[in-house]
Amino acid sequence: MVRTATSALFYPVVAMNNPPPAIVRFKRLAFGALVLTVASGCGDTATTSPAPPSTPPEATKTASTELRRGYEIPIPMNEFWDGTKTLKYTYEMRFDTDGKIHRNGWGRAYYANGVIEREGAYRYDHDLEMSERMGTWTYYEADGSVKRVEERGGTPIWTGPDQQTPPPGT
Repeated sequence: MVRTATSALFYPVVAMNNPPPAIVRFKRLAFGALVLTVASGCGDTATTSPAPPSTPPEATKTASTELRRGYEIPIPMNEFWDGTKTLKYTYEMRFDTDGKIHRNGWGRAYYANGVIEREGAYRYDHDLEMSERMGTWTYYEADGSVKRVEERGGTPIWTGPDQQTPPPGT
């Protein structure tokens, strides 16, 4: 077969007169949307919105003064009685100098009826490799009355729940 210049020029004109199938139109539309999405994130980053108001340097917090989750801000850990949504234990977890998270902070235990059983502070002991009860611990009866108050020794860091004090050395 011999090709001529007119047949090569004539074919695109004929193809343009017939509308493309629906799948081709859909692919073109999807590709166009993709190009617009990508292109909108490229280029000039200047905006026409006004600049945010400047804050005085003393009002901005530095990284050293921000509270850190797991250090000054405790991570709550809750355990529930089997098959219920009744609390069994609540602990405050914090990172220690070993970089691991331990029971460091206020802890509570509850009876199955939801009444508090005991509360006090835990602190991780590196020598024993476990968290120990420190300071004053209060034990309660099932009706909520105080059963006894016990001094566990040591120097407690936390004297109540949700205190924003990090473990020493962190």
